[in-house]
Amino acid sequence: MSGSCAPVAPSGPPSSTTSGTRGPSDCGCGQPNLRVWALESVAVVGARACTEYGAHMAATLAAGLAERGWVVVSGGAYGVDGAAHRGALGAGGATAAVLACGVDRPYPRGHAQLIGRIAEQGLVIGSCRPASIRRRAGSSSGTG
Repeated sequence: MSGSCAPVAPSGPPSSTTSGTRGPSDCGCGQPNLRVWALESVAVVGARACTEYGAHMAATLAAGLAERGWVVVSGGAYGVDGAAHRGALGAGGATAAVLACGVDRPYPRGHAQLIGRIAEQGLVIGSCRPASIRRRAGSSSGTG
């Protein structure tokens, strides 16, 4: 497969990527290897309406994981999710946000700046196609 990254076997959490962000290294082509990112990631998720202590602990946990080279994955929501992303970013680490919408519609809107930082330093994944929004359980995704 010319022009694409070959899978790299993980060797434990590596130290940095070519961009200087701590996290899994690239595969020699200058781009992060998504397979390695997935293998060397940990999800930090929790309540949207968490306590101040809960947010502090999520940020502290995520920062410690990021400092050790792990990719912190969360949902980009308020509460624990946002705190986890901020902790990883603050530690210079890699983080991935899995959004309940298309990647072109930062949600929640109050986290547009945070999701932008995640896109610069990590990865933003949409659970819907671009220009789509997630509807309540039992209804299909639509555009809007």
